[in-house]
Amino acid sequence: MPRDILTEIVDRLHKNERVRSSRYVGYLWSRLSYMRDVYYRRRLAPRIIAIENTTECNRRCPYCPHFWSPRESHVMELSLYRKIIDDLAEIHCEGTVLFAPWDEPLLDPRLPSFVEYAKRRLSRCSIV
Repeated sequence: MPRDILTEIVDRLHKNERVRSSRYVGYLWSRLSYMRDVYYRRRLAPRIIAIENTTECNRRCPYCPHFWSPRESHVMELSLYRKIIDDLAEIHCEGTVLFAPWDEPLLDPRLPSFVEYAKRRLSRCSIV
C-alpha cells in the first residue's frame, strides 16, 4: 500500500507541466524514482539464505542445542539445490548464501561443487 501511494504521488507530480519543465525538479523526480525502485527491489529480495545441504553432524559440540537429539542423516538432492540457486539468480539476489548453520556442511563431499555453482550463478552474493 505505501508503495502505491508513493507511486501515485510521484506520477501525479511528474504529470504537472510546471513541475516537469523544471530541470531541478526533473532531476529530483528521476532520483526519487530510482531510489523507490531500488528500495522496493531490495526490500522484497531475501538478504540471507541458509542452505542445509546435509543433516550429518557429529553432535559433540557442547554449545550446540542439538547435541543431545539424534537426527537421521539426509542429503539435499542436487536438483533441489540447483533450483534454489537458479531461482535466486532469477530474482538477482544480492544477499548472503550461508551453508548450514544447523549441521556440518563439510561432511558433504559435494560442498566444493555446490559452492562453485553458487559463485558462478550468484556473482553478487557472498557465499559463506
